[in-house]
Amino acid sequence: AGKVLRIEKNVHERWKEISAGERKSDVYHPFASRLDWEISQWAVKEKVSQSSFNRLLKIPQV
Repeated sequence: AGKVLRIEKNVHERWKEISAGERKSDVYHPFASRLDWEISQWAVKEKVSQSSFNRLLKIPQV
């Protein structure tokens, strides 16, 4: 049978490690601001499609 050479963390665990320091100082991490977070929450709850959301973001000054 085979022998385990090493066990690496999965991508999710690694991402949590990398961003842990940033999250302590920014409650809305990985979003840039509360506004970005709230817009994202709205889009998810309203089931806005990704293509629709992309069209929204193409509007200047949005």
